[in-house]
Amino acid sequence: MVSYVPNEIVSKHPIETLRVTARKRKFLRMKLYCDWYLAYRIRTDKKNAQNRVTQMALKIINNFDGNFTLDTQAKEDLFQLLKNKAFLSHICQQINCERVEFTELLFQPVPYSLNTPKGMPKEFEQYHESEEFAIINIPPNFMFKAKVFNPSRLCAIYKKC
Repeated sequence: MVSYVPNEIVSKHPIETLRVTARKRKFLRMKLYCDWYLAYRIRTDKKNAQNRVTQMALKIINNFDGNFTLDTQAKEDLFQLLKNKAFLSHICQQINCERVEFTELLFQPVPYSLNTPKGMPKEFEQYHESEEFAIINIPPNFMFKAKVFNPSRLCAIYKKC
């Protein structure tokens, strides 16, 4: 790395020598400084990133309230979308069964904890362990069409027939 800016720069043709003006010298000095500063920032960012990774910790949530209520119109619209024949056939295709039936049971996924190791409220874990039921994430476009904005994620339970 050059620590100074020369007064003259030799061009590609050895006969021609160009005189560097003060403006060009200032530009070259700034360019050298910028190159040095960028290299410095890259080195320090790498060090900081390594420190951030080692200092990151998980936040353990012991109690999470997964209760929610839906507006009656939103609930009807959402149930209509979840009972749609095209959607039911798509679910059948994904879980390899002939027919499914919507149980009208919905729940909000909860953070994993000692009390909720499966990421769902305790009362719904029986459906997770059963081979007769399938749990799906409700697609976000269904939530939007039904105008359900809170909670942002929901799961539905279907019975395999």
